[in-house]
Amino acid sequence: MTLFLGAMKVLKYLKLLKYVLRKADKELRSVEMRSRNWPEVRFQKNVQIKGSAENISIAQGAQINSDVYLNSGGKSYGGDGKIVIGSKVIVGAKTTLFAGSGTIEIGENCDIGVGVLILSHTQKDYLNRWKDDAVFKSFRLKIGANTNIGSGAIILGNSTIGSGCQITPGAVVQGDF
Repeated sequence: MTLFLGAMKVLKYLKLLKYVLRKADKELRSVEMRSRNWPEVRFQKNVQIKGSAENISIAQGAQINSDVYLNSGGKSYGGDGKIVIGSKVIVGAKTTLFAGSGTIEIGENCDIGVGVLILSHTQKDYLNRWKDDAVFKSFRLKIGANTNIGSGAIILGNSTIGSGCQITPGAVVQGDF
């Protein structure tokens, strides 16, 4: 019985070790991709990049903090979107930039707070979401230079935010400002 319990503990340990090694390998591949595509950008840990790296442009001097999610879309969103981040932009931790098949442009010297959602698409048509021809709607979203976006703000597609704007924490923004 003791031998059996010991073997079970070893199997649990091996399963945990396999999980840790797989996660470390995934992070290493992600770091290699980031350093190859954006060598002049500072990335912190656990930055996830989905979609095509060719559709994400990050200028030198930008800083992408931990647990940021960048998604430039793909086939399931009706096509590739684009994310363009200007120089000296700071993207706060736990922020999501989701282009879908739309476009997100962020001007230089912007400061994006913690937990901000920037979305340039909507969900599929709710009533027809199971049909093959139901697609996401995509928009262009532009944020001007020297803009400060407070923590927890949500910026929705089809918006243009001019240069030098201040968006308060927790705000929901859609439209032209």
